[in-house]
Amino acid sequence: MHTKAPAATPRAIVLKLNQQIAARLRTPDLKSKLTAQGMEVVGNSPEQFAAYIREKIEKWTRVVKPSGARVA
Repeated sequence: MHTKAPAATPRAIVLKLNQQIAARLRTPDLKSKLTAQGMEVVGNSPEQFAAYIREKIEKWTRVVKPSGARVA
C-alpha cells in the first residue's frame, strides 16, 4: 500500500499524512487483512519509502533494460 502526494506538498503535511497512514496500518484489523493478501505492512518514513523506490527502480532497470523489453 502506498500513497502519493504532489511533489510540492509541504513537508509538514507529508509527515502528518505519513503519521496517520502508519498508525492505521498498525491497527490489527487492517494489518491482518493486508497480511492475508500477501502484503507486508511496513509503515516507514517518507525517506525510507523513497529509498525503497529508488532501489527497486535501479534493480529492475538492470533486469529490463538488457532484455530489450518495450512497453507496447
